[in-house]
Amino acid sequence: MVPTMDNQESSSSAPQITPAGAIVAEADIERWATEYADALFRYAMSRVGNREVALELVQETFLAVVKGAEFNGRSSPKTWLIGILRHKIVDHFRRVARSPDSPVADPEAELFAENGQWLAPPGAWPFDPSRALDRKQFRKALQLCLQGLQAKRASIFVLREMEGLSTEELCKEFETTTTNVWVILHRARLALRACLERSGFVHGKELG
Repeated sequence: MVPTMDNQESSSSAPQITPAGAIVAEADIERWATEYADALFRYAMSRVGNREVALELVQETFLAVVKGAEFNGRSSPKTWLIGILRHKIVDHFRRVARSPDSPVADPEAELFAENGQWLAPPGAWPFDPSRALDRKQFRKALQLCLQGLQAKRASIFVLREMEGLSTEELCKEFETTTTNVWVILHRARLALRACLERSGFVHGKELG
């Protein structure tokens, strides 16, 4: 039966809104894709630094919604979607770090004395990536520097410094020890600091 004009107007004037704890309505998925896809893409790019991978992760995020992820209603749709995207990013780095061509062992002899003490204690990361990511030049430099790291080092750095995973979570994700996580983070920070300084940044500021 062809709908009447009154029915069409009623449908268009009352858009479907997904309540908390419900599967997202198709109309909301389309609207959220239009409103938030660019923001999700920028978020993914700031983590993975690869356009194709970032697009794929955003697509996986919306695919999870299409397949029936329930909107929790405790946050805005954008925040909820970014939460799903973060899980996709963690999964991505887990796959990258465990791929056959990615070294997974980091010898510790260079960093520890015979008594087990640090030869050079790991200093605090001199940059705050989460605050500097809105700076286009810094973001681009950081992405390029991350691409120069071993896959496992880059993965653990991003998940710790940008996504906020704890040492315990990283140990579980990568099936390694706390000490090895510290070693990998220490080396990643040193390498990234040197790379960023060569790119014109020091302590989070552009070199004059």
